[in-house]
Amino acid sequence: MSFSLPISTAIVGISTVEELQENVALAESFKPFSREKKAKLEELVASYEAEANFFKYHW
Repeated sequence: MSFSLPISTAIVGISTVEELQENVALAESFKPFSREKKAKLEELVASYEAEANFFKYHW
């Protein structure tokens, strides 16, 4: 889902050319989620939002 959002910089750790090729292949074959699928995913993780964003709002 990350590729569905604007990306200006990506830091990708790789150790070999093969890992780079795999990452490029994954990026090239990316297909964005439909609105319905994104909504379902957001619904499934909604209960974890406060915990995941604790430091964003409380620090």
